[in-house]
Amino acid sequence: MVGTYNILGRVEENIKEFIAHPKDTASSIGRHLLDEVLGTNYSDHRPHATKQAPGGSGASSIEDLGFPRLEPVKADVTQARSKPGRDIPTSLMVDGEQRHYLLHLPANYKDDPRHPVPLVVVLHGWGQNGERIRDISKMSEKADKEGFIVAYPDAQTVYGSQDLRAWGTGNGLRPDSEPNDVGFVRDLIADIKRQRAIDPDKVYVAGFSNGSMLGYKVAAELSDVVAAFADVSGAPSGFEQRPDSSVSLLAIHGTGDLVVPIRGRNTGTVLESIGVPRFESLERSLAAWRERDGVNTPPRTVQLDGVTAISSTNRTTGAEVAAFILDGGHHRWPGSDDARAAYPNSVEARFPATDLIWDFFKRHPKSNKPSSPLSPPNALTA
Repeated sequence: MVGTYNILGRVEENIKEFIAHPKDTASSIGRHLLDEVLGTNYSDHRPHATKQAPGGSGASSIEDLGFPRLEPVKADVTQARSKPGRDIPTSLMVDGEQRHYLLHLPANYKDDPRHPVPLVVVLHGWGQNGERIRDISKMSEKADKEGFIVAYPDAQTVYGSQDLRAWGTGNGLRPDSEPNDVGFVRDLIADIKRQRAIDPDKVYVAGFSNGSMLGYKVAAELSDVVAAFADVSGAPSGFEQRPDSSVSLLAIHGTGDLVVPIRGRNTGTVLESIGVPRFESLERSLAAWRERDGVNTPPRTVQLDGVTAISSTNRTTGAEVAAFILDGGHHRWPGSDDARAAYPNSVEARFPATDLIWDFFKRHPKSNKPSSPLSPPNALTA
C-alpha cells in the first residue's frame, strides 16, 4: 500500500500541474533570446561549461551544433509584424468520421505549383485544440514571416466532454477509445497537398505534450512523407514502429516537467487503464531515434547558462537527432506568453522554441544531401 500511495501521489501532483492552466493562451515567441541564455556574439562567446557526451566529442557553442546565430531582440523591431495571413476552418472524412483542422495560409501565399511551399502540422496537447496550440506556439506568425503553410488538427473529444481532447497514442491517455489519428494526419496532409502548392520534400510535424506523443507515431509510420519532427515537452511510448526512412528529430524538454517527466514513466497496465500514460525517458528516446535514423556520429554536447544542446547526425542521409534540455523547465511551450508569465526570468521564458523548430525544419528537407549540419562556421574555428 505504501508503494501504491507514493505512485498515486506523484500522479496527483502531475495532474494538478497539468490542469493548473487549462485555458492557456500562450505565446508571442519571437526571437527573445537574451545574453544570459546563449550569448549575443558567438565569435567571442565561450560557454560557462562544456560537457562531452559519453563516447562523443565536445562543442564550444550552439552554432557548432548547427543551430543559428540568434541576436537579441532590439527595441525598435519588437513591434514589427508581418502582414497576417488567414485561417480556414477545414474538415474531412476519416474512417467514416468527420475530422477538423485549421489551415493557415500566409499572406503572400499563391496557389502556384511552380513555387511550392513547406507545410508544418502542429499537434496540440491533451485538453487543447488546434486554435489553442496556434495561440500558444505562434507558429502562424512564424509562417507569415517565412512563407509556409500551417495545419492545426483537432483531436477527438475524451471522457464525453466537448472541451477535452486527446490523441490516440497507444500509451493509456485514451482508455475509452483509440482513434486512427495517424490516419487522420496522413489524410490531412494528402488533403492539403491536393488543394495547395506544397513542396513534398518539406512536410514537417511539431507537437506539444500529448501532441508530441502522436508525433512520434506519425514520424515513424509516415516516414515516407514527414521530413522532420519537433517534440516539445512530449515523449514516445516506446512501442512505435521502425520508420522506413530517416526522419530528423528535435526534442525540447525541461528538467522540471512534472507532467511528462524527462526521466520517463512506466505506469503499468492498471494505471494506463485509467488514463495515466506511460512514456520513455528523453535519453532513451534520443538513443532509439539515433538507432532508427542510422546516426553514425557520436553526440556532441554543449551547455550554456541553463541550456544543454545535444546533436548527432547520419553523414550519409543528413538526418539529425538533436535536443535542447532546459534546466528547471516546466510543462510549457518555451518562449510563450504563458511561460514568461508563469516563470519570468527563467530559461524557458526566454528560449525561442518556435524559431529554433523552424530553423531545424529548414535544414532538414526530405531530400537532404549528406552535408553535415554539425560543421562549425568559419568564424568559430579560431
